[in-house]
Amino acid sequence: MTDHLPGGGLPWLSILIPVYNVKPYLRACVESIMKQSASAGAEIILLDDCSADGSLRLCEQLVQDFAGRLRLIQHDSNRGISAARNSLLSQARGQYVWFIDSDDYLIGGALAHLRRIIEQNDPDLVICNYHKHRAWFKKSFPGSGRKTDHNQRKLIAGVFQYRKMYAWLKIAKRSLWNGLQFPPGRCFEDIATIPYLLLRAESFYYTPQRWIYYRVRPGSLMASVAQRPDIFDADKNDAAARALLGYADVLKDRFGEIPPEIGYYMSHFIAKEYIKLARRYRKVAICSSQNTTTHPQSMAPPLSHYLRKMESSSPLAFDALRYKYLRRGQPWDYFALSHAMTMA
Repeated sequence: MTDHLPGGGLPWLSILIPVYNVKPYLRACVESIMKQSASAGAEIILLDDCSADGSLRLCEQLVQDFAGRLRLIQHDSNRGISAARNSLLSQARGQYVWFIDSDDYLIGGALAHLRRIIEQNDPDLVICNYHKHRAWFKKSFPGSGRKTDHNQRKLIAGVFQYRKMYAWLKIAKRSLWNGLQFPPGRCFEDIATIPYLLLRAESFYYTPQRWIYYRVRPGSLMASVAQRPDIFDADKNDAAARALLGYADVLKDRFGEIPPEIGYYMSHFIAKEYIKLARRYRKVAICSSQNTTTHPQSMAPPLSHYLRKMESSSPLAFDALRYKYLRRGQPWDYFALSHAMTMA
């Protein structure tokens, strides 16, 4: 790994940006940060993970354009998003850490609002909302927020409830990341990592403000998993199925038993992920039956493999969860899960 370091003092915030083949979006991302006056005193680090589209040259140009304010490091081989984030963490010096995806950008005023929250409240973790194309307001946590909360059970249940595990919605004290890393070589790295970060936060602050503009672009991980009706990527879907394996045991060790609200919303989260996976599986099966040139379904394990794996991560058995849905007045969730289970 090589390093281009312009120097600087101890920052209040480290903004960490993994870069891989995002040349059309990268400048907008960096400029959205640099044009905010509160970026003063923060460090912004780019990591190029061996891009092949000219992103590295653009990174180098941006370092020149924002001399002394932007730092660039490089991997000597492509190692994936988890390794990129881990390398960025190892270089971060800020009191707080914020991962920003290089194809997204910061909405105006985000850094000023964040700095004000930190100076006035000193929370371990800050959670924000985001804007998504064609869906202006995306809420990431229940309630109105705007105050420091020390209820860790509420934090964990709320993140699972709103199903927003994205690392870029969580600004955490650097100390919370000590000894915690994203799993190298695995997809769905946020789901496998962020729940453990939540267990380290003794205080949090949720702001309903939108700080991130989230792009949906061709070539992203979510597009490659969800938008190809002719291919079922067994490795990526297996990563989704096992992302939360073992977390229920960690919760039991922490709390003595899994708190009911956490147990329900964690089970609901896993069930929703299974329903999405089952629908992808079914689409590929239908496509394969209609077109013999597509990826053969026999290359993937049977759907029951994913059902068993995901249900084993769930605090509630899926049958118990289905009837929880009925008692809570959620018949659509009941029918969706029931149908996905019958597919296996």
